[in-house]
Amino acid sequence: MLGKKILVVDDEDHIRRVVEFKLSAAGYRVSTAPDAESALVAAKLDRPDLLITDLQMPGASGLDLCRSLESETPAGAPVPALLLTARNHELRDTSAHPSNLKRVISKPFSPRNLVQVVRETLGEAV
Repeated sequence: MLGKKILVVDDEDHIRRVVEFKLSAAGYRVSTAPDAESALVAAKLDRPDLLITDLQMPGASGLDLCRSLESETPAGAPVPALLLTARNHELRDTSAHPSNLKRVISKPFSPRNLVQVVRETLGEAV
């Protein structure tokens, strides 16, 4: 049985590789994208069960990507999202967050803890 599909979006190649490696080792099917535009195309072709995205990327931000996925999915079924952000980067207006944003994770992060957060977000036993 194949694991749930996770789309990882980050403009830093080493972050994408580390996250992909840890999540694949935990049994998830992982695809990656370097920016929000290519991630949106990938998500339309093969809807992920979870999005993990960097906040600050060239072009559209991770929040923009979350909003796009939120608006383009059936009502009541948006793709849940985790947002990675540089330490000390503060998200000021939490009321403006898209409804599918489940958690903000500061970089640097523990890959082991990220797997735990993914399992919690997907409603899997931890």
